Amino acid sequence: MSVKRCPEPSDEQGLALVLVLWGIAILGILAAGFAVGSGSEARRMANVIAAAEARALLDSGLSMAVVCLADPQPASRWRADGTAYQRYADGAPFPGDGGQAGVRDGEAARLRIRIFADSGRLDVNTTSVLLISNLIKGAADDTIDADSMTAAIVKWRAPVTDLSTPRPGRPFLSVVELAGLPGMTTAFYGRIADSLTVHNQRGKPDWRTAGRRVLHALPGLAPADSDAILRNRRQSLFLPAADLAKRLDAAGASTEPVTTPFNGQIFTIRIEAVIPHRAGASAEAVVRLLPTGPLPYRTLEWREPAPAELEDP
Repeated sequence: MSVKRCPEPSDEQGLALVLVLWGIAILGILAAGFAVGSGSEARRMANVIAAAEARALLDSGLSMAVVCLADPQPASRWRADGTAYQRYADGAPFPGDGGQAGVRDGEAARLRIRIFADSGRLDVNTTSVLLISNLIKGAADDTIDADSMTAAIVKWRAPVTDLSTPRPGRPFLSVVELAGLPGMTTAFYGRIADSLTVHNQRGKPDWRTAGRRVLHALPGLAPADSDAILRNRRQSLFLPAADLAKRLDAAGASTEPVTTPFNGQIFTIRIEAVIPHRAGASAEAVVRLLPTGPLPYRTLEWREPAPAELEDP
């Protein structure tokens, strides 16, 4: 009786086995790559959605700021001197900003909003050379020639009489144009930008909303008076004492009575939107409040992201 033996593998069979193994390996690599790619695409789409939500929050924050700024009740009306307001996306106050602790969890989207009245800033086109010079000297460091910088601003806004001189010869259209002046640095621009505007046609800064640098630029106004104004106006829109009012007027500040917010005034609104652990966005809008019409305001400028904030503008 004969015994059958297992046939020895031929070279063709060995090659087929190798090809099968390679095929399985390639399929495994493709499957893994597809899984990784799907995960990356899912994360990318989640980031896109979060960024869109944060961008939508900026629009919501702008509308919220306009409504609160135009509140007919002075006690609840938001201030326009740079005071920071923190709110959740639905308008509820953030804990520590007039709200109750624990009203939201740490994942809730939130907004930080600051409003600056452009009437409290120096108009780079109409303000006197003296006030512009004082502002620049007060903010300049060793890298800035204050006199040359002042001269560059005056030269820009002055009408062109010599056509051979290459310069705009027109008013500044935006404070951003200051960044292109000869000798201007990013750091110095950041120090003066919050004190300047192109929307204060009176040329005189309103002492009620002017920042520290603007108040210090007023000639003849003692630093103690500036500090007292900044400290006391946080409590109420007080009228200055008669002697202080005279010094403010002589220094070039506006002491006209406060008017209703629905009168075409212009404000710069800085908004930061944060969705914790997901996305963030910021913007700065210059808006004019409108007394009539289908919309309560008109956007004059929109910058995104917002410029870096200064602790003491």
